[in-house]
Amino acid sequence: EEGVLLSAEEMILNMCRQTQEEFTALISDPFASHIIRVLLYVLAGRTVADDGTGKGTVRSKKSAKYNESNNSKTNAGAFRPTRLVPPSFKEMLRTITSTMMNGLSDSIVRSLAVHQVANPVLQLLLEVSAKDDEASKDGLVDKLLMDITHEEEPGTKNHDRDAYVETLLRDQVGSHLLEKIMQVASPALFQKFYTSYFRGRLVKLSFHPIANYVIQQFFVHAKTPVQLAMMVDEVVPEFEQFLQYGRPGVIRAVVEACKNVGACHKEVIGGLCAAFQTHTTIERKEFMHVVLNMETYDALMERRAQQDSIKPKFHPQGAVILQLLLQFPEEHSKIVVDSYFAQKEELMYAWTMDPVGSHVIEAFLTSPTLNLKVKRKILKSFMGKYHSMAKDRYGGHTVDKCWAVSDIEMKEKIAAELLAHEQELSQNFHGKFILRNCKIDQFKRKREEWVEREKGIERKKDMFMDILGDAVLATAHGKQ
Repeated sequence: EEGVLLSAEEMILNMCRQTQEEFTALISDPFASHIIRVLLYVLAGRTVADDGTGKGTVRSKKSAKYNESNNSKTNAGAFRPTRLVPPSFKEMLRTITSTMMNGLSDSIVRSLAVHQVANPVLQLLLEVSAKDDEASKDGLVDKLLMDITHEEEPGTKNHDRDAYVETLLRDQVGSHLLEKIMQVASPALFQKFYTSYFRGRLVKLSFHPIANYVIQQFFVHAKTPVQLAMMVDEVVPEFEQFLQYGRPGVIRAVVEACKNVGACHKEVIGGLCAAFQTHTTIERKEFMHVVLNMETYDALMERRAQQDSIKPKFHPQGAVILQLLLQFPEEHSKIVVDSYFAQKEELMYAWTMDPVGSHVIEAFLTSPTLNLKVKRKILKSFMGKYHSMAKDRYGGHTVDKCWAVSDIEMKEKIAAELLAHEQELSQNFHGKFILRNCKIDQFKRKREEWVEREKGIERKKDMFMDILGDAVLATAHGKQ
């Protein structure tokens, strides 16, 4: 209207009202679908942010690749909380979801599930519905999977639905939708998926080039210890085959499930030892090496015997498995700790400056289950090397984590070492940030104030330790 300045809320709602009848057609349009996804993010109060991995639901792979090589990465992957939005936005989101679902026939919805452009929109609808409206999410899942959440009479089977789920499992596009359903499924639906489609078939599906990703999500989102125990019993004997035939992601997903549910730790550790052939005490000293390189003990020894000068690249999935194992209860993560202290200090120091290995070292420091004695031993092993680590892109992050878990006495020792090399660190791109984070200038000029400040931080840390835990505090410090 002339002379009336509409608020952003009114303009966004007007846009939705004008286009909502066309949403069913727009979600499969290669250009319009991106606008629809952004609109859904806004209505749900989610920040439209890409994580830089190319796996988000807003950017296409081509766009993500261009963004990575041409734009600033300063804010990539930064944590962005959900925003508060007007109640009218939530209402509009429900209206749009309802309109889209009611305006589409079952056959069209099923065709959209395997449509390259429409599939990410359906994933996003599931995601925002799961956080906003449980009934709406179940309705959407029912529309996609032929009333799968409804109770059925014993002995009856929906053969059309069974065939459709099998198609989605093996479809390059449709499998992503199933992965999302695994993430948002209620405990009852999750159990139904297990009993109807996955029980007794987890190993076979884990070897499938596409279905294995759905199985990974299924494991990661396991709900109960009893359920997980049944799933673990099925796949643990096949860990060695997964390793041999290139399915490390499945092993990682099982380890992650144990960490999430808090069960089956002993069984999984046993399965890993069998797969990597680390049965004896001597063999287990190399546990970190075999997992990080994703190779068996025999293969590692053979490579060393040949004195292969080419250092193998650490396997990212192996690093993630070690990081997850370090979050197991202390009695179960002992195998990783013992392997760490069986290594030469120089080797562990080298790992701090490796893009993959450094994450494993940091996991020791941020682990919520490892005791302080272990962490102090690691901190002392790096004395005399902190200034070298601070000059490295990855080593600098490790120094930050070391600093975050150090007591005042250890901080003074680290600060003294950094101060002795202040000039070279101040001229180094990464080193100057370490000097700033550790307040070395204040340590040099006003040491008493620096000590009081650090003691104050210690007191706050002790106060919140029970609530936040070591890991959160160390991570938060690392991001400062």
